Amino acid sequence: MSTKTDKERFAVAMFGLAEEFGGSLTKNNLQLKWESLKRFPIDHITKAISYLSENRTKTYPLVPTIREIIEAIEIIQQPQLAIGSDNMAEIQANEVLAFLYENGSGAAPVFMDPLTQSLMTTVWPYGSWGKTLTEKDKSWWRREFIKTYKVYSDTARTFDRLNIPGQFTQIANSITKRISHSRPLQITHTG
Repeated sequence: MSTKTDKERFAVAMFGLAEEFGGSLTKNNLQLKWESLKRFPIDHITKAISYLSENRTKTYPLVPTIREIIEAIEIIQQPQLAIGSDNMAEIQANEVLAFLYENGSGAAPVFMDPLTQSLMTTVWPYGSWGKTLTEKDKSWWRREFIKTYKVYSDTARTFDRLNIPGQFTQIANSITKRISHSRPLQITHTG
């Protein structure tokens, strides 16, 4: 629940952010940003504003957008998001292949990344996948894994922002069917 003090802290932080980047805010723009962001705790918002002051590389628009602030909040809450879904997908594909090389297909992997764990349990069940994967198939699998990982990662963030986990589950499982022609990835919302 936001308070008058929260709104005042928000205004001070936003005007400071605007000044930092050589921009300005109108009363209407400040109100729009407040209405969009007040669902977050004020401490998260101010941390995101500090993060943007230190890390933002974009020069236009001069004042960071609502979306940029939300993304900064997400990065503070989940630092791995700073890597981006493209790079994270590449990293996770490498993790899976490294595990296969080191442990073989008979091992039971537990990947730290929950999306990778889900993909390697339902879309590509690790044991059978590892037994049938040939050197020739590795580049194909890598491309498919990265594409599938990015779709889920980006879709999950969008639906979490909109707070509609039930629709996310339904749409994400539909996407898996189209991408992998395999069993659907079973997603459960934890938030």
